[in-house]
This record gives sequence, C-alpha cells and structure tokens, in this order.
Amino acid sequence: METMDGAAPNYRMLLGAWRLVQNERRMEDTGEVIIRPDPRGFAVFEPMGRAMFVMTGSGRSPPADDAQAAALFNGMTAYTGRFRVEGDRIIIAVDVAWHPAWEGTEQVRFFAVEGDRLTLRTGLQEHPLAPGRKFVGMFTWIREG
Repeated sequence: METMDGAAPNYRMLLGAWRLVQNERRMEDTGEVIIRPDPRGFAVFEPMGRAMFVMTGSGRSPPADDAQAAALFNGMTAYTGRFRVEGDRIIIAVDVAWHPAWEGTEQVRFFAVEGDRLTLRTGLQEHPLAPGRKFVGMFTWIREG
C-alpha cells in the first residue's frame, strides 16, 4: 500500500477533496456530447489509498413513487475503492458501488492536475445504466479547502 511517505508526486497531488464542476460524455455511436448542467459531486483521495466518488445532477427532489426513485438512482454515480497511480492513470479497485456491476472491477481514469483543477477522463467504456452504448466521460473538479 502506497502512503504519502515516499509517494510519487502524481499520487500526492491528488490527495484531498475535490468538488465536481463539469460532467460530460461523448457518445461513441453518435458523437453526441451530453453535458450535465450544474453537476453536483465530490471526489476524495485519502493518503492511505482510498478514493470515493459521489455524483448527481442538480435540482433533485425526494421521490413520490417507485418510478421517481428509479430515476434518482439512474441519475447518480457513487463508488469507492483502493486506488493506485501509474503515470497519468488512476486505477480504482472498486469494492463498493451504487451499481453492483462495478463492484470487483478496476475503473481507470486518465488525469491531469493544473493548480487547483483536476480533470479525469475515462477510456471508452460502457456504463451499467446504458448497456450497449459506449462513451468517453470527462469530469472537471476544483480542489476544496
């Protein structure tokens, strides 16, 4: 397990809490770019190697029925796991996730840190809530505190 002591600079620059400011997806099949307006979310990278992500849309209300509850579930992403850094890649070994299809997987994100801005980009992937459709996700975060 890598800790801050002797950790690579790329590892140390990720540590802390980050607030989501942009969430977009580029769909492979159509080229369509989907931008989630006013996204909400946080990413936390802790020194002992755990990462946590929670992302939702804005303007959410408590559900009145099962269909609305399902829509809330479909409009969020949350997962956590041990992470490691390899060059410009963060690899998260997911152990708990909002969707069980991600548990036991490794989620790879390409990253860049510029000052207090973190950009994460997925490779081409299929999301568990959009089977058969592949996309590249781009997420921009601002350091908190």
